Amino acid sequence: MNALCEKFGESTVLFALWGLIIAVFLTLDIGYFVRRKQEMTVRGALFQTLCWVVASLSFGILIYVYHGEDNGLQ
Repeated sequence: MNALCEKFGESTVLFALWGLIIAVFLTLDIGYFVRRKQEMTVRGALFQTLCWVVASLSFGILIYVYHGEDNGLQ
């Protein structure tokens, strides 16, 4: 990871990693969960919502750590 950061820069690697994570989550969300024949339960909806919230908060924390307090709290 350090070699990638040195070659491309922290911001580029961070946003590329974030894009990859979002692509995987969207593929799972749209490709797998929508095609199931079962109805969505409240528990399943809460789990999916929790996954999206955790992903968003983790990205915010990474911005905070790598780019400082000012950018992380925007």
